[in-house]
Amino acid sequence: MKNLLKKLFFTFVLLMCMSESTQAQVARNLTFMDNKTDSLDLSLQADVVEIPLQVFKYKHLKYLNLSVSDFDILPKEIGQLTNLVYLDLSMSKFTTLPKEMVKLKKLRILDLRQNRLNDGEILKISKMLPKCEILF
Repeated sequence: MKNLLKKLFFTFVLLMCMSESTQAQVARNLTFMDNKTDSLDLSLQADVVEIPLQVFKYKHLKYLNLSVSDFDILPKEIGQLTNLVYLDLSMSKFTTLPKEMVKLKKLRILDLRQNRLNDGEILKISKMLPKCEILF
């Protein structure tokens, strides 16, 4: 029950942050999260063009949703999230992905549908993550 309440609180904080739609508010609300959080949804972030680097401090993240956003650069710090199992980058503006993604050994699903990555970039990622199902 306690974990459910924590997740509901974090969801509430993130929804509040999304409604204000400013990068500063996203970063500020991320500071309220427990470092043991395993799920983070930053989808639908219009007007926010950079992923706050605070995101990459949550080492326990298993699920990260960055879909339907104006993010165009995935920072190399993504490699710090070694517990990620699911990463959603669908409908995003990414044109390249950092080589540090090779560190995501537990990643099982990478959603790249409807994005700006070319076939060569997708092939590069699939070679880096042979155990990962890539949706494109």
